[in-house]
Amino acid sequence: MAIADPSAPINRDNIRDLPRPSYIKWLLREKKHVPGIPTDCYFLDWTIDEAELEAWALHVRRHYVRDDELLEDSSFIEMSVEDYLSTLCIPMRYERDKRGPAVRAGDFAEIVVSDLLQFIEGLSVPRYKQIERTNPNISDPGSDVVAYKVDDPGNPQRDDLLLVVEVKAKLTGSVKLGEVIKNAGEHSKKDEPGEDFRVPFSLKAIGKRSRAAGDDLTALECRRLMNLTEYPLTFKRGSAVMVSLEDVTALEGYSLESLGLSKDERLIVVHGSKLMELVHSVYDRCVK
Repeated sequence: MAIADPSAPINRDNIRDLPRPSYIKWLLREKKHVPGIPTDCYFLDWTIDEAELEAWALHVRRHYVRDDELLEDSSFIEMSVEDYLSTLCIPMRYERDKRGPAVRAGDFAEIVVSDLLQFIEGLSVPRYKQIERTNPNISDPGSDVVAYKVDDPGNPQRDDLLLVVEVKAKLTGSVKLGEVIKNAGEHSKKDEPGEDFRVPFSLKAIGKRSRAAGDDLTALECRRLMNLTEYPLTFKRGSAVMVSLEDVTALEGYSLESLGLSKDERLIVVHGSKLMELVHSVYDRCVK
């Protein structure tokens, strides 16, 4: 697998310059929604060629290890790039670690939701959730996707926005859409301010990793976002699901109450056929 386009490497200090992935054009916006709930529904049609899969894999791989780190780290421990990626960075297939496929599916869903929020909605979305894991087959705890809009971290405003999204993926077996959404909504409550409020811990982790990467702007933004008491802002929660379903017309029959969602919570649904096959197609190319 090519390390990167030499003209546009994505390194520790410029992850904010992550280019818009070309697969975005295959996310087709649909009008399906849950009555009374702000719903963004996308059908993912991934009938694409090898070159596009390779580009998608490069985009995903950069969430686990940046271009400069990949060369430095693999060289330091005297492993080939391919062996380093397949054994120490990228979640594995079932044959090598039974937890790998579930982590692949969850990470993939989080990355797609992050891309939607950044490249379609224009929010800032730090890309530090998958980086520097002790074990690539175990997800880090904390909020799944943190997105925000902060015009000037040195001049906090009440209309600064912080959106935290819980993401669930169900890409194999029998998929019951309502149950997947309910599961996401239940876990999203952990991002509600209160006794178990986990958002500050997630922001602290993002801030620390961004400082280590030389990403000073993200670090300053995280500092502003953590200072909710002195400088209030607009805080929103969301639930997102990715499911292997050709059709999600069932959304029209649900309600806020039946799904256990809050009235101020938004919902993102991404669906398509054989999505676990897509996940393996992308992740297998991450290590070649």
